[in-house]
Amino acid sequence: MTAFAMILVPLALLGVVAYDFWFRFGARFNSDSFLEPLTGLVFLTYDDGPASPFAAWGDSIQDAETARESILAVDPCWNFAASTTANLARVLAEYDQRALFFVRGDTLDADQSTHDVLRKLHDSGSVLGNHSFSHTRFLQLPAECCVDEVQKTDCLLRKITGQAHSLFRPPWGQWHFGRTLRMWRRASLSQYSLPLNWTHATRDWEKSAVDLSRDNLNDAVSEFLQSARATRSGIVLLQHDVWIYSVLFTRILLECLCQEPRLRIGDPSLLVQHARQTSQAARQWVGIPYYLRERLRLIKSRLASALPLSRRSGP
Repeated sequence: MTAFAMILVPLALLGVVAYDFWFRFGARFNSDSFLEPLTGLVFLTYDDGPASPFAAWGDSIQDAETARESILAVDPCWNFAASTTANLARVLAEYDQRALFFVRGDTLDADQSTHDVLRKLHDSGSVLGNHSFSHTRFLQLPAECCVDEVQKTDCLLRKITGQAHSLFRPPWGQWHFGRTLRMWRRASLSQYSLPLNWTHATRDWEKSAVDLSRDNLNDAVSEFLQSARATRSGIVLLQHDVWIYSVLFTRILLECLCQEPRLRIGDPSLLVQHARQTSQAARQWVGIPYYLRERLRLIKSRLASALPLSRRSGP
């Protein structure tokens, strides 16, 4: 019985580590370790766009009209004939800030009018990322189909900007390392970094017209800033540029950060550069040394956070 346990326990631990590495960790960038050198920076990221002009809020432009009073109270310059992505681009330009947009390929393929908005964002210094083609849950697809989804969107992005792109965010953040290895084996996708997830989210997909009031938005931004100040790493904020809520939240956030001494918006080019450098380490030995190092750093960070403040602060 003892000999059996001596064999079974190590095998069980090995199985847990293998599952953690391949699926749960999935070689996605971890906030406690990957973003640690970028402490104090907030990176704005937006998924699922670019939005079409006829889908500004909910299902149609008419839905935006019903919330006109609330929207104009926060953003008097809102253009109800333009898409939410176009309005977001205007807000970012007003505050001289840039963001990262993870783009769906099926939207680009179906609506050519979205290409001009993306070109303007790209030319202004924002970064375009790959968010697959159909936004299907990748764990429901064969691995090769997942890589094909990345490939199709990559081709569309190259046609729009004339440049290669390197950041990728899988739909719903679902991914595992085997798909990264398959992606890197394709010459046209070998420049991609490890998938980028997020540290904070506004949960804009749960919001309704009631949440567009100035008071509710102020409360939401204050709650985010309180959490951000306590974070010991860089912050990747997830929003979706297909929702009016995201545009208005971003506007108030940028207003507040003008008076915030401890936080500032990070230029997305810093995130791209850091992701490329980190991914080089993950390519060696099938990512295992990278995984072990990151997990040890995570454990160390969690232990440090668990220590009493008096012990961490020193004499």
